[in-house]
Amino acid sequence: MANLTNYHKSKKPSFFSSLGHKVKTAMEIGATAKGLFDIGRSIYQGAATYGPMIANGLRTIGPMVATASLL
Repeated sequence: MANLTNYHKSKKPSFFSSLGHKVKTAMEIGATAKGLFDIGRSIYQGAATYGPMIANGLRTIGPMVATASLL
């Protein structure tokens, strides 16, 4: 009789186990994409909030810097 000890090791993974791996991989990719989106949204919201304040400050400081360079 043939030895069956290596039979199970050489079999391909079942459809459901490979499907589970594919779902897990897809979920990891989706979580990474969502994380990158959230970071980008935070940066955009921060720029929209603090951008006008920085621009206003630069507008105020700008003439002082220009006249200081003439001294």
